[in-house]
Amino acid sequence: MKKILFLFTILVSIGCANIYSPTGIKGSDAIKEIEEAQSSAGFLAFPILLSGISSTSTSTSSNVTCTADANAISPLATTTSTANFTTPGINEATVDLTTTASGGYFRSQAISDTVTFSSPISAKIITGTASCRYSIGTGFCGTTNLTSVSAGTTISSSFAGSITSTSSNSCLAIYCNGAATVRLKRQSTSTTSSGSTFNFTGLILGPEIFKSVAGIDESKYYKKESVEECKNSIVSISVLSSALLSARINQFSTDSTAAQACNSNSPSFADINLPAFSTEILQGESCKLEEVGFLGVI
Repeated sequence: MKKILFLFTILVSIGCANIYSPTGIKGSDAIKEIEEAQSSAGFLAFPILLSGISSTSTSTSSNVTCTADANAISPLATTTSTANFTTPGINEATVDLTTTASGGYFRSQAISDTVTFSSPISAKIITGTASCRYSIGTGFCGTTNLTSVSAGTTISSSFAGSITSTSSNSCLAIYCNGAATVRLKRQSTSTTSSGSTFNFTGLILGPEIFKSVAGIDESKYYKKESVEECKNSIVSISVLSSALLSARINQFSTDSTAAQACNSNSPSFADINLPAFSTEILQGESCKLEEVGFLGVI
């Protein structure tokens, strides 16, 4: 009989931890406090994120210095020499054509597809003060004399001009009358803006990811100290995540400005995003609450 009473006492004592705890807080109430902390953390972190977004509007190309690629292509030996470069493919690496003070001509291999407005070749002078011009068409392939290119369309040093052709198998010919570097890029206009749409998945799944990682049971009681530690961690992690995201936005802005100034491939907007649900997972790990002990007191 004594053993039965002893076991009964133990079971009741253990059960008390899930019925009432004078020094603890019920899981359902803890979740409410934590959700309030998450909302407050969002308000605290917002100015940090806003500063990163605001700084993007101040980025200018005035301090950007463009340099020619180490593998830049030199001019043809004569105006009737065969092709000495291949135009960049869509979203592939840029191509640099560099001349010295004596200037020179360049001729591309035949471009297999039609260079349309949706995927044009953009050309810009990124170094030097020479005047550069271009012509494009099937009549500039092979060993055709390129002297007429000196009267072609001007390539700007202020902005990247779009080069298009209505014919397939066209060749691009370029002439510079002095020292300069012309950078060629080909980027589809339909992909430059991809990834810029806001991802709402995080707003929907984020709270559920947090709950799953934290594993808080609404019916159990937890130590108030661990709940407070959880709330403090949520604020710290939220602020740090916003600071990191702000830094990434700043870097994206800097890279975008440099890409525009130097006619380089644009950075991907997707690179700004932090690893999926990293904030929610970190917050969940920091909120593995400690349950109250014996009789809901210890």
